[in-house]
Formats: sequence, C-alpha cells, structure tokens
Amino acid sequence: MDEIASADITRAQELIYELKIEQVMTKDVITCAPDLPIRDLKELLRVKRISGVPVLYEGHLVGMISIENLIQALEKGDLSSCVRDHMTTAVQTVRADDSVVSAVNLFAKFGYGRFPVMNADGDLVGLLTKGD
Repeated sequence: MDEIASADITRAQELIYELKIEQVMTKDVITCAPDLPIRDLKELLRVKRISGVPVLYEGHLVGMISIENLIQALEKGDLSSCVRDHMTTAVQTVRADDSVVSAVNLFAKFGYGRFPVMNADGDLVGLLTKGD
C-alpha cells in the first residue's frame, strides 16, 4: 500500500512541475490607467474585491498598484492624486509558459501578492496570485 501511495505522490509532484502558469492564472485581468484618480482606484478595488491591479498605458504594462499603495496614499490624504503617483514601476513579471514551481519560488523570494503574466511578445495575458 505504501508503494502505491508513494507512486501517486511522485506522479502528483511530476504533474506540479509540468504545470504551466497559463494553466492556473486569471485570464480576465482587471487593469487601470496611470491617470486614474486614487479615489476611483479605491472604488475599483472595493467593488471588484481585489487587492491590486496592473497599470496599463496604451496597452503596455507600466506598473502595478496594490491596496498597500492605496493605503499609503490615503494616509497622506492624496485622494485626488493619480495612480501614477503611487504605483510600483519596477514590476516583476512571469511568462505564461513558465512553470508554476518557478512562480512559487518568486512568491517566496519577493513576497509579492501577484505577478503580471506576459506572453512571448511582451503582452499582458493574465495575472497570477498566490491563491491561483
């Protein structure tokens, strides 16, 4: 019986190592523009029940904005400022064809809650969160 269980675990581990990010990512990504006012971002995150979004300008990824960035803006009283003033511009991305295991390692390394997923052409095609 132990040999069967061991074989099942080994096969499960193999499947996990073969699993690609595109197979588990969120494909319908909610995004925002850099000129979106912080007060509108607050509403977007609340209504959609999410904790962060990629920031796109003319279809290109230019940053990420998270609930942590929003809280910092609210603490400063910057409700009328724009996303561009608070977003992270040095964005760590992952590729759709990368393994899920590689993404798990990045979550551990950076401590981020989400990674934008890019295709080979550099287009945003999804979002990978720890929950995925």
